[in-house]
Amino acid sequence: EDLDRLIDQRMIEPMIVVLPDGQQGYWTNQANGGPQWADFITEDVVPYVDTHFRTDARRERRAIGGLSMGAHGAMQIAYRRPELFSIAGAHSPTIRPFEDSPEFFGDQAHFRLYDPLTLVRTSNNAKRVLTWIDLGNEDKFRATTAEMRQALLAREAPLEFHVFQGEHEGWYWMGYLPEYLRFYSRALYSKTFTPDGAPDLEDDTILLTASAQPGR
Repeated sequence: EDLDRLIDQRMIEPMIVVLPDGQQGYWTNQANGGPQWADFITEDVVPYVDTHFRTDARRERRAIGGLSMGAHGAMQIAYRRPELFSIAGAHSPTIRPFEDSPEFFGDQAHFRLYDPLTLVRTSNNAKRVLTWIDLGNEDKFRATTAEMRQALLAREAPLEFHVFQGEHEGWYWMGYLPEYLRFYSRALYSKTFTPDGAPDLEDDTILLTASAQPGR
């Protein structure tokens, strides 16, 4: 409803939104023969959408985003496959150290293949992706999200970072959904790009600590 309303009111540009079901996972290719969720997105969902819908198939016009564990997935998929995605939206990302990761991440070597922090620290791919990160000021993953912000800044990757009022919960995401959609609209319809190929917005790097209310 928010998407249709904002498009009808001409507050955002038209866009195609696809919502696959990842069964409450981190969208990794799971170890030990588990579901290959990352490949499902890049090898199945993207080609299917481009074949069956009227898309602009350029990477500059394709974004990936997610909430919580899905935010982890959005970042690691975009940083592993920047030829497919130029924009990653990470809304309240759940980023865990290896010692606290679920069993399906496998051993440390396999974990590092899909850990957003490792991907930023060991590759320049994140410089090709405009990343949006937001979280609530009472989010339980504040520490690892701050670590992610520092890694992206050290890599000089384009970043929008926001701290809003709220916790790690559904009410927070519902309240700020219009903000997310406005970001994707601005980024997808950007007419300029960084030398590394990420959408170049006037406010590429925004570091906010304000406790803004939803919809403001």
